[in-house]
Amino acid sequence: GVGGAERPGAGAGAGSAGSGAPDGPDPTAPALPAALVAELEEADARLAHAPASAAVEWAVGRFGDRLALAASFQDIVLVDLLANVDPTIEVVFCDTGAHFPETLTFVDQVRERYDLRLTVTRPGDDASAWPCGTERCCQLRKVEPLRQVLASKSAWMTSLKRADAPTRAHTAIVGWDRVFGLVKVAVPILIIFAALLLWKQLTHFGWGYISHIKANHSVSWQYAIEANIAY
Repeated sequence: GVGGAERPGAGAGAGSAGSGAPDGPDPTAPALPAALVAELEEADARLAHAPASAAVEWAVGRFGDRLALAASFQDIVLVDLLANVDPTIEVVFCDTGAHFPETLTFVDQVRERYDLRLTVTRPGDDASAWPCGTERCCQLRKVEPLRQVLASKSAWMTSLKRADAPTRAHTAIVGWDRVFGLVKVAVPILIIFAALLLWKQLTHFGWGYISHIKANHSVSWQYAIEANIAY
């Protein structure tokens, strides 16, 4: 995902190495205050095995309107959780210019259903020289547009799908994002409804409900969707 995050005690601050985005962090950035490091470490440890709703509630309670959620809308469960805690928090969707029309329709349907405070970013003119699959594609279509939105924020939240890569197994729930210079809250979810979500995008049946199941040994949180089919 855009903007790599690390546990705050693991070298955050001046002179840190890059963390995923091509342009990297500012090497002249000052070290994090010790009080902030301690706060983030405590929150990360406390939320590591807590329900996903606890991470969302902590982020909203701590940062309020200085928090934004960056959503792909594959992580619709996180949008649902946030809307239940505070529907006024800004939600950001990065329109890369390469999405299927059905995906954009789905985003608009979710925006209307939850009355989201939705910001849709789009690539700048310079992105046309770097089509999808080229070296600077993600930087220009995702990272930089998102950076502009997050410039006025103190923290951002996103979903973490641990099954996507073994390297994500120990990713911090709460950490410091050195690329954006913000607190990052990564909420682990297991998307066991991908096929259903695609079906939702391609047809017109309504959401039934989204329910939190229980933590298990391999994944911090697990979710299920039951569809209420209405042709």
